[in-house]
Amino acid sequence: MHANIDPETVITKLPFKVMDELSGLLDIPDGSGRPYWKALIAVLPGDMYTDIQINRFSMEGLSLRGGGSSYSLLRDLGQRYCKTVKQLAAYLDRLHYEAALLLIKATEPLSIADNPNSCSVMTGELVKFSCKGKGFPYPRYQWYRAHTKGTEGGEIVYDEVSGAVDSVLEIESADDSHAGGYCCKVYHIPNGQQCSKFTEWAYLTVIRGHTAPPSTSPSGQILAPPVIRQQPEGNLRVDQGRELVLTCRATGCPKPDYQWYKYEDNPKTGAIDKEHIKGCTSEVLQFAQATSLDAGQYICHVYNSVAEAWSTTSNVTITTLAESLKRTQRCNIEILRDPIDVQCLPSVDQKLECLASCSTAKLFFQWYKDGQPIEGETTNQLCFQDLKTSDAGKYFCRVTAENIKSEDSKVAELKFLTPEEKFTATDKVALLIGNEAYRSGTSLSAPGNDMEKMAYNLYRMNFKVVSLLNLTVAEMRKALKIFCSLLSEGVYGLFYFSGHGFEQGGQTYMVPADAPTGYLPEECICAEEVLASMQEKNTALNVLLLDICRKFNDFTQGEFKRFESEAKGNTVYGYAATINSEAFEVSHQGYAIFTKYLVKRIHEECSIYDILKKVINDVNKDPYGSKKQFPSLMGNLKEDRSLADCITYTGRTTEFNTRNDAWQRGHELPSDIPIAQLPYGIVAQIEFEIRFSNVMLIITKILNRGASTWCEATPAKVPPEVDIKLLKGHLEVPDLNGRQGEAPFYKAIIENIQRIRGDFIFDLIVNYEYGGQRYTQALPIRIDRPLISQVWLMDELETERSPTEDEYPDSSTSNSLV
Repeated sequence: MHANIDPETVITKLPFKVMDELSGLLDIPDGSGRPYWKALIAVLPGDMYTDIQINRFSMEGLSLRGGGSSYSLLRDLGQRYCKTVKQLAAYLDRLHYEAALLLIKATEPLSIADNPNSCSVMTGELVKFSCKGKGFPYPRYQWYRAHTKGTEGGEIVYDEVSGAVDSVLEIESADDSHAGGYCCKVYHIPNGQQCSKFTEWAYLTVIRGHTAPPSTSPSGQILAPPVIRQQPEGNLRVDQGRELVLTCRATGCPKPDYQWYKYEDNPKTGAIDKEHIKGCTSEVLQFAQATSLDAGQYICHVYNSVAEAWSTTSNVTITTLAESLKRTQRCNIEILRDPIDVQCLPSVDQKLECLASCSTAKLFFQWYKDGQPIEGETTNQLCFQDLKTSDAGKYFCRVTAENIKSEDSKVAELKFLTPEEKFTATDKVALLIGNEAYRSGTSLSAPGNDMEKMAYNLYRMNFKVVSLLNLTVAEMRKALKIFCSLLSEGVYGLFYFSGHGFEQGGQTYMVPADAPTGYLPEECICAEEVLASMQEKNTALNVLLLDICRKFNDFTQGEFKRFESEAKGNTVYGYAATINSEAFEVSHQGYAIFTKYLVKRIHEECSIYDILKKVINDVNKDPYGSKKQFPSLMGNLKEDRSLADCITYTGRTTEFNTRNDAWQRGHELPSDIPIAQLPYGIVAQIEFEIRFSNVMLIITKILNRGASTWCEATPAKVPPEVDIKLLKGHLEVPDLNGRQGEAPFYKAIIENIQRIRGDFIFDLIVNYEYGGQRYTQALPIRIDRPLISQVWLMDELETERSPTEDEYPDSSTSNSLV
C-alpha cells in the first residue's frame, strides 16, 4: 500500500500515481477475458450502473481526449457516489484482485484459520488435506510430508511436496509411498519480507488392499486401528510452578480417543498400577503449574472401535525451587548485542534487536517502550511495519531466565527524521494553447497531439484545464484574461504553449495562428506578459512551459514594449530550446521532442525543477534531439513545490466552488440526442464529446436500421464561424428483426467553438434506402452554446471580428477512418 493513504478518503483524492496504476490494472482482462473494471461493476452493491452507462465507460477508452474506461469509473465512484478507498478495497477483495489491492489496502497479519485433519484410506483412493490461511497480501501455500527413512524407527525426513502450492492437497491414488505426516507452510510477502506459519501435522494411513480385506462399519466406512504418530517426550524435566505438557498424536478410523494414565503405588498390593487421570482425554496432557506430586511416569491409551495402542512411557521430573536456585547460581545472563538508536522516515519497515545468552537456562524476552511493557513483544526482535509517528520513543529489552536475575539491554531511541515540508495548493489551473494551422507560416503536426496528452495528464492531477487550439492574437489575449480570472492567492497556475516562437531583446514571444509573414513582437504574445498577468493574482506557483523555437527575429526594428513582473520566488520557466536555438518536432509521428518527455515526467511527485531537469536529460539522450535541441530551465522558485501537490481549500471553500462552477460552465457538453421519429423504424443518435475547450466532436450514428436496406446520419450546415473535419467509420447495427448489418457513422471535429455568437444550429441529414429507392430527410438541431463559448461572450473583445463563411473550408470534406 502506498504511504499516507487514508482508507476513509474519497477515491478521487487518491494520489495521481496511485490512480494511474490502479486504472491500468483495472483495464487488464481477467481470466474470462472481461476487463477488471467490468468485473468491479458486477460486484458493486445494487444496480449502480445501467448497460447504457457501462457502454459509456467503454467508449471512454476510445475517446480522442484520452483517459480510460477504468479511470472514468473510479472518478464516477468518487465524485457521484462518494465511495471511499476502504469501500473500493472491499469490492476488489471480492474479486481477489491482489495486484490492485496492493496499491490501496494495508497489510493484515497472517493467521491459520483451518488445520488439516488426519485420515486413513485404502490403497488407490483419493486423499484430500485442506487448510486455510488469512491475511493480506493473500496467503500462499506449500505442503510438506514427514516420513521415516528406511525401516520403522529410522531417521525422520521432511520433504517438500512438489507442486503442492494450493490450500488443498490432493493425492489421486494413495499408496504406501504417500503414508506419513503432512503439514502446510502458509506464508505471504508484505513489503518484500516473507512471513510464514505452519499448520498442525495431519497423518495419512494407507491400508493395503491386497493384504487382507479391510474391515468396514455397517455404513461401509473403512475401519483402521490407531497408529501412534507422535510419542510423548521420554524424559521431561519441569521446574516447580511451571507448565507441564505431554503430547501423543495418533491416526485411525474412526478417529481415535485418548486417555492418559499415571503409574501410582497400590497400597493394597504394593504393586505399581496405571491410574487413569480424570478429565485428561485429549492428545495433550497439560498442567498449568507443576507440583512435586506431578513427578512420575505417564502413558497414554489410544483406542477406537477397531483396536487400541499404548504410547511409550514418559518420565517426568519436577525440580524444586531450591534445586532450581542451585542450578541457576552457576548461570548469568549476558547481553551480547544491545538495540541501537534509529532515525527513519514514516511508513517504512524497521526493527530493533537484542541478543543474549545463558549457558543453562532458557531465555525470555520482553520489550518496553518509554518504561512500559509492550504486549505480545516477547522475542529478541521488535519489528515495525509501516512505521507511524506514534512509534517514536525509547525502547529496551528485559531478558529473563527461570529463577535468574533479569538483565536489561541499553535503551535505544527510535525517532523520525524531520519530514520535508509538505506544500499544498488552494487550487490548480492550467491554460494550454496549441497553434499548428498558421495562415502565413509553416504548419505543424505536433501541437494538437501534444496538447491533448498534456491536458489528459494535468486533468488527472486535478488541474482545471483550459485547452485551446489554433488561436488568433486577439483570442490568445482573451484566453489569457479568462485564465487569469481563475487564478488567485495560493493557486498553482500553469501556462503551456506549443507552436512557433522567437526571442527578441531578452523576451520570448509566441506566434498566434493569424500572424502575418515577417511577424513583429507587437503582433505576438510575450511570455513575460503572461507571467506579469499571473503574478498580479498572487499565485503560489507559476509554471510556464514553452515548446517553441527561440531564434532571434530578423524582422524586428525599433523599440518594442518590455514587460516586467515582481520576483516572488514562485516562478519556473521550462523552454524547449535555449536562446537563439530551435525546437523540433518529429513530424511523421506527430509529436514534439520536448513535450514527449514532459508528458512522461510531469506527473512525478517531485519538485517541478527536478522534473524539468529530467526532461532536459531525456532530450539530450533522444536520437532525434541529441546534439541539435537544447532545452533550458530558468526560475526563482524558493520552495520545492510539485505539480502533484494536493489541493487544500480550507477557508477558501466559496472561492474554490465559484472557480469550479466557472470552469465547468466553460466545459459543458450537450446531452446525447436520440432520434426515433424516423421512417421505417430507423433510430439514430447524436453524441457529443470534448477534445479541447474549443474543439467538440459530434458523433452521428445509426442505432437501428429498421426496415431500410441502407441508412446513414450525417451532420451538415454547421455555423459558418467554426471549422469542421468529417471522419467516417462503420459499425455493426441491428435491423427490426435483430439481424446485424453494417452502417456508417460520422465523427465531425468542430473547431473554433469560441467564435460562436449564438446557439449552435446544424442539420442532421438522414439518408436511407427502402424498396429500391433512396430518400433524404433533414432534421434541424439546436443546442445551447457548448464548451468555452459559454464564457467567451461574457466579456466581448472589441478587436475580435466574426470570420466570414468564405474563410473556412467546405463542410463536406471527408476522410475515412478505415
